[in-house]
Amino acid sequence: MNRILFIALLLLAFHCVCKAQSIDSLKAQYNLENYLETLEESYDLEDDLKFLRTNPIYLLTADKDDLLKLPFVDQEMVGKIITALDNNIIKSKRDLKLIINNNEIYESIIPFITFKAPRKNIGFSILSALSSEMQNRRGFDSTFEGGKIKSLTKMSLKYLPYNLSAGFTIEKDPGEKFFTDHYSGFIKYETNEFKIISGDYRVSFIEGLTFGNQTFIYNKENISGITQGKRTGLRTFNGTSETDFLRGLSLEYRLNKTGLIAFYSNRFIDANINGEGLVTSFYNGGLHRYGTEISKKGTLNEKIYGGQISRSLGSHLLSLNIYSCSYNRDFLGSGYYGLRGSSFSAIGIGYNYYSEQIDISAEAAGSGNNSFAGILNVGFNINKETVLFVNARKYPFDYSNPFANSISVKGNTQNEEGFSVGIKISPLPNTEINSYVEIFRQPYRTYYNPLPSKGMEMMIKAQISINRNHLLSLRYRLKEGDEPLTIDDAVKGETKAITVRNKKEIRLEYNSLYFGNLYLKSRIELSLLDYKLYREDETGFIIFQDFLYKPFDNLSLSSRAMLFSTSSYETALYEYEREITGIYSVNALSDKGARFYFTFNYSWGDIFSLMFKFSSTTYNNKNSIGSSYDQLKGKSLSKISFEFGVKL
Repeated sequence: MNRILFIALLLLAFHCVCKAQSIDSLKAQYNLENYLETLEESYDLEDDLKFLRTNPIYLLTADKDDLLKLPFVDQEMVGKIITALDNNIIKSKRDLKLIINNNEIYESIIPFITFKAPRKNIGFSILSALSSEMQNRRGFDSTFEGGKIKSLTKMSLKYLPYNLSAGFTIEKDPGEKFFTDHYSGFIKYETNEFKIISGDYRVSFIEGLTFGNQTFIYNKENISGITQGKRTGLRTFNGTSETDFLRGLSLEYRLNKTGLIAFYSNRFIDANINGEGLVTSFYNGGLHRYGTEISKKGTLNEKIYGGQISRSLGSHLLSLNIYSCSYNRDFLGSGYYGLRGSSFSAIGIGYNYYSEQIDISAEAAGSGNNSFAGILNVGFNINKETVLFVNARKYPFDYSNPFANSISVKGNTQNEEGFSVGIKISPLPNTEINSYVEIFRQPYRTYYNPLPSKGMEMMIKAQISINRNHLLSLRYRLKEGDEPLTIDDAVKGETKAITVRNKKEIRLEYNSLYFGNLYLKSRIELSLLDYKLYREDETGFIIFQDFLYKPFDNLSLSSRAMLFSTSSYETALYEYEREITGIYSVNALSDKGARFYFTFNYSWGDIFSLMFKFSSTTYNNKNSIGSSYDQLKGKSLSKISFEFGVKL
């Protein structure tokens, strides 16, 4: 007992002399995790950030493509950083902090950059990750062709004197036979004026209404981050997503105030094909474990070419955006629902204006069937404590563009009209309030709903910095809208009906920092769902305690224990977890049970890194988990994961 007491007092004395971090660092940790947790599409962004934790960007030689991987960093901020680097203004973290002029953003990106120059002109890194569930799912007994292990290998190469870089990724999902079931890679040459990418890449224009297959980061909880989320232009790709990227050749060129982007892609993609050889839908699952799934792989050839011409006029930017796409099979779609035919195209005009006080981004586009859509985003930086954001959009029901990717409630840029307004204010010292209201409607019928529908969404979130190392937040979110149902009537049989669905979410979270290296997060969240007619009300809750302990610069330990209970998946609650590269980190918890995970992270200088994770979920009232081939017997599911990285 005396020995244990002595060790405890020694650790306490050690912590007391540790340098305490600021509230900006605490808020950065909090904002980054919530940023990733609430994104509409965050998978590839997470992969980038996980990779950058062990392979930080050397800022003094970073290009635009590198900088756009950083959280909360937009085109304008990248331009400022690049200009400062070209003029030899940024030489240290202090210089970068002055350029960014936002403590929270600065603290958020610091873990992903370095000012330490590489030892060689050639830099090479390799990262391998393995994970496996400890229980057997039904498909592994006889149906799946491969083993339980999920594997990932990710490599990157930079040859600094010649501005060359390359990346390559191979991945296998559990149940798949080949370790190279998915592969992706690129070679890139880039200067301030010119960029050329051979291999896999992504491209998006303005608001993504004409063409956008990059991840657009619309985090409504952080109002100032909405306009800071656009990833426009060309970006390399060597991620684990098996959709939403192009394969071929692309280039970007800028001469004075004129910019040019051109791209060509030719690849085979997964699709569902009926007996007549018509495409019924894209297959985006990415799993190829048994005959039916394997038969969907590479069944559709996709050829795309397009480009953009842009012109800068002071703070204004005008652009003409265009693309054309053709497939080797026809899509089976009606005149009202889904894609129809084998070729698609769109042309659009984009506009950007940026100043210290206002940020405007707008795009109008027409699809090949002569239907026109439009979107407008305006951000007002009234002062340092007050930001206002307004969005208006109109997507006709017949706007048929498979590559449109912009703000929407229903997940696609078709048959939707919407208006939203958000504001961030600081009414009191150490207090920040974010809120937004969004009203939307579907003016035309859908496949599931024979009538027009409407809805609204609102949120208010307050963050209070109790003192230097403690942060309290309270969030209330309401989603309300028409929902179509199929009702079993004893007389009429199955009939269509519409009810009003109302979902409320209330979250209380407390973040604290002790001794400068112990980060704690506690959360309680409720989900309340009610219907006006036909269905029973539902409830759900989650409570968890999280800790992240970093006793040394090269070692960190984290753990989380949680309890959850929901009536069904409709009231599922979401939580972001620390995870290895290649695994999606946002879990939806439903039913009744408990979950626990533990992670271990170690690095040896800039050369070696190791991560280990163990997680376990136990359900109170289940004898099996999952369904069909993904079903496993028992009430518990455990998983173990490893990640190993080397940088030379």
